[in-house]
Amino acid sequence: MRNDLSASYNSAEQSPGQGFSRETIQNWLVEKLAEVLGIEQASLDLDEPFKNYGLASIDMVGFSGDLEDWLGRAISPTVAYDYPSIARLAHYLAGKQDDQPADQSIDAHSQAALSEPIAIIGQACRFPAGANTPEAFWELLKNGCDAVSEIPGNRWDIDAFYDPAPNTPGKMYTRHGCFVQDLDLFDAHFFGISPREAMRMDPQQRLLLEVAWEALENAGLAVGDLCGSQTGVFVGMMNNHEYAQLQIQEGDD
Repeated sequence: MRNDLSASYNSAEQSPGQGFSRETIQNWLVEKLAEVLGIEQASLDLDEPFKNYGLASIDMVGFSGDLEDWLGRAISPTVAYDYPSIARLAHYLAGKQDDQPADQSIDAHSQAALSEPIAIIGQACRFPAGANTPEAFWELLKNGCDAVSEIPGNRWDIDAFYDPAPNTPGKMYTRHGCFVQDLDLFDAHFFGISPREAMRMDPQQRLLLEVAWEALENAGLAVGDLCGSQTGVFVGMMNNHEYAQLQIQEGDD
């Protein structure tokens, strides 16, 4: 299908050294997306974000690869995230020639944004002792609460692993720690993730999705309004080597 589409559009719309027109690219995107989703082309909204059609990350990368093959030029695997609708992606690709980089010009609005002071307008968090909101965390700090607790039974059986002797192989010599609550209450459907995939995800990834969304809600920002905007996500996260080892061991079992 892809080769046939490419041949027909090449002969009708493109001359050597020239780029495709926006209408041509838009038509290809509509046809390809409808094919991937198994829906009628007429049901697609040119301004609807790709993610609202239920496309997973692997679908978007594959979509970018098909687009790269059809255009005959290198396309970033993240292009569908940078221009997250049919209309925006077609507009970008039509203006980007093979021998030219993407437009890097900064308009007056963008220039003003660069010099504007930074303000934190939304927050979200997960801390031990049920401090799952900025307000609850502040109360925890203000009241000097101790977030250390005995290891919850839904984490692991402490009696099976506890030994007061520090050097006992395969055992731990403490029965206490600081634990974030409700790790099992992740709403996979809300984030477009299958239950099976959610079970295999690192809990830190699930928490990141939750707090990122809550931070936007806390700021009063609509996710749909951010699509295609100059919005960045900056994450500080520690590598969880132990969880990766557990996943490997589970797979071997």
